[in-house]
Amino acid sequence: MKTKSFLQWLMMVIMIAIIGESKCFSGTLKGDTLFKVPVKLNNVILKDSLFLRITPSGTQVEAKKFMTLIGGSYHPFTHVFHQDGLMVQYGKFISFARNNFVLGFVNLQMVSMLPPVINLLIEKVSVDFAPLSFLAKAIGGTVGYDAVTGRIEITVAPPKEFGSIFPPARDVALALNNSGYYVQQGETNKINSIHLCIARYSPDANGNNAAFPYLAIQLPPSPGKDSLYYIPLTFTLNTDEAVVMIGKTPPECKYFSYRSYLLNRYYDFPPPATRKKIFASLGDSKSLYRMREDLPLDSMFRRKFAFIMAADSLVAMHIKSTILSATPAISEKDIYFDIIPDGIFRFGNNPYGDWTTFVHRASLFRDKTAEDEYINNPILEIMRVTPKQSAPSVFFKVPPYLSKISGTNEFSMMPKLKLLEDGIYNTYHKTHEIIWLQPSPWAIEGFTAIQEKADALGEVSDALYIITSDFLLGENDIALVYGINHTLTGQAVYNNVTIYGRKYWNGFGGITNFEMEKSARKFVTDTVTADKLFAYSFARHPIPGNPFVYIVPSDTNKMLQGINVNDTAVIGTRLYVNSITKIGPDPLEVILDRTIILRPVTTGFTGLRDEIQGPAVKVFPNPVKDKTTLEFSIPEWSDVRIALYNSSGQQLGKMMQLNHVRGTVIQELRLAENLAPGQYLLQGIVNEIETSDQHTVTSKIMFVGRKGF
Repeated sequence: MKTKSFLQWLMMVIMIAIIGESKCFSGTLKGDTLFKVPVKLNNVILKDSLFLRITPSGTQVEAKKFMTLIGGSYHPFTHVFHQDGLMVQYGKFISFARNNFVLGFVNLQMVSMLPPVINLLIEKVSVDFAPLSFLAKAIGGTVGYDAVTGRIEITVAPPKEFGSIFPPARDVALALNNSGYYVQQGETNKINSIHLCIARYSPDANGNNAAFPYLAIQLPPSPGKDSLYYIPLTFTLNTDEAVVMIGKTPPECKYFSYRSYLLNRYYDFPPPATRKKIFASLGDSKSLYRMREDLPLDSMFRRKFAFIMAADSLVAMHIKSTILSATPAISEKDIYFDIIPDGIFRFGNNPYGDWTTFVHRASLFRDKTAEDEYINNPILEIMRVTPKQSAPSVFFKVPPYLSKISGTNEFSMMPKLKLLEDGIYNTYHKTHEIIWLQPSPWAIEGFTAIQEKADALGEVSDALYIITSDFLLGENDIALVYGINHTLTGQAVYNNVTIYGRKYWNGFGGITNFEMEKSARKFVTDTVTADKLFAYSFARHPIPGNPFVYIVPSDTNKMLQGINVNDTAVIGTRLYVNSITKIGPDPLEVILDRTIILRPVTTGFTGLRDEIQGPAVKVFPNPVKDKTTLEFSIPEWSDVRIALYNSSGQQLGKMMQLNHVRGTVIQELRLAENLAPGQYLLQGIVNEIETSDQHTVTSKIMFVGRKGF
């Protein structure tokens, strides 16, 4: 194949050299050839010509002039997160790629870039070259080089305009333009967080909800701005700008929502100045369960609506009134404001403005065909709306977060949960080591994350997130997730479990409450009780006699679609929408889902109670640089309180609490950045639940600080 590709390339070069109408230029890289060639667009030969670059790996053309000739736009980005690249737009289609990288994105779908985008200096002018295959996909047409005629031949349909997807959008865009606004076309597409991580546009996969789609929007830069100050899967906004989403809600599904996010922020204090990923929501979402509480849920599907994402209340209200006057298709109650909070968000179409994005979630569709049609071709149109004349902004008042307190809880289910744990113990304790993974609430609320400069991983207030401590899943290990069926208690309309690679937060597989049904019957004989619970296994191989197993793949091709035996993993669960509050559950009202690792015993070990004579704790590594792992051995069901003390006996920080644990319990301990190097004492107080016996376990910890070792 390589020989054939080289011969094809060589034949092209020979043919170009004998074409009289082509002009040859010396290339700046060894092995490539540059020519200026004429263009044939939709069977019409143009007067203009384009630079063509031919390499053994493929053919490229100058991107900016190419897009100009077909009526599109081109926008470079330079030194954005140390990345250079380009964005091109044709109608609503937006595509982008980094220089010298083999992966790019067309309509937010990952594509191969061979040869990669490259910037060359030609006749003292900087020129970006993009592969013909990428440009063809970016415009939804065909682009090829005919070596016989020596021409670039382009076939492309007219770009999709406002109204091509949702007809009322045309009248709205026209009315806004006539009302003193510039209106630019954006688009909505399915987004794959793992692909963005692989292509290095994101440092991680955002703790994605495996197997459930996300849709995001892309926008052109503000009018008059050619260069981008952000990666093109995000955008910046001025205080008086707005983004309008107009169209139809999804077909029938269990959940959908809309919310804007602060994705990335520039920090100059403390120095050195840097950009940092935050991905924090800018308030409560608008969801299926709260958009029109005056209507039954079944009337909310495929419903015509509009969203106005804005900070300026006067601009937002004017846009709303313009929509209402432009089309009768959307009622006033179906127009919603997505408020960008002034004071929290940093505006500006400049290198220092916050990067934002807008995420549309939709989960558990009733009909798979309808889901595919909607996710791949959502009936949504996007507008960037910019006043033609600026005026002082009048900002919305920042709305408070909704209360998550429902006044109900699941704690009456604790005896039933103990029956399940006893059944699991009796099934496995003679053949497996039982390692408890500490569960804890996971995501940080958006406004808190922004203040803490912490990555919220794109959380939404409609969900309660629960995460385990880190673990390794050996070849024959089982990660058993168990707990309460939260949909029966009313704490969730649906919930799911996802397994992640910890390094990149890549969720590659999981289950929902539908797969959990009847899964606890293996461990609880009373089926009525069992069906109020669940117990689902994650393992590398099928488990004989147990159909409730998710088979965990290895990540052999490094595409983040599995984990290898040496990869650190975590398991995360999500509980969506309390039935009373219509928002995410309160963690103080929920029994957190639990996870244990079952590791086969190969040394003649015959039972946890026989092996562990009394509580004990190990600390590793020790000395400690910044964080360490605590391994408690607990022979009986117990509550454990953990605290750290200095040499004077003073408690440092808050006491940690582990409730209702038994077996080997793993807990990560992070030491404070301002802690002085030296020796400290870790103390664990173990209270046995059945006997009320109390035991104290201790370990000395040597802290050397981050500059140690």
